[in-house]
Amino acid sequence: MASRLPSPELALAAAVVGSAILAAHAAGIVLCPLRRFAGVPCPGCGSTRALVLLFRGEFAAAFAMNPLAVSLAAAVPAWWLLFRRRTWSRGAKIALLAVASAAVALNWLWVLSREGA
Repeated sequence: MASRLPSPELALAAAVVGSAILAAHAAGIVLCPLRRFAGVPCPGCGSTRALVLLFRGEFAAAFAMNPLAVSLAAAVPAWWLLFRRRTWSRGAKIALLAVASAAVALNWLWVLSREGA
């Protein structure tokens, strides 16, 4: 099967959704269900703000806002380019899942400590 780039429609949909999220954030609307209903930030809280800071070139501030979001912004394109055709063994998949779970847990602790929750 030949590799192909995402369709222009997918890119447009991503841009529309991203713009809607940024507009909601600018209007003060809380989109995170966990924060909205339980008052606790989720592991992804601050991701939108971190990515905005990243695109502005404020790398340290972006990383301080949400380290996982910034790391994923760099890792996902590299992963897609380098490893998308690789076949992974069951052990490698389990190890990758363990590392990803630990990263999410550590990021959540960071977000909680930053927010004083």
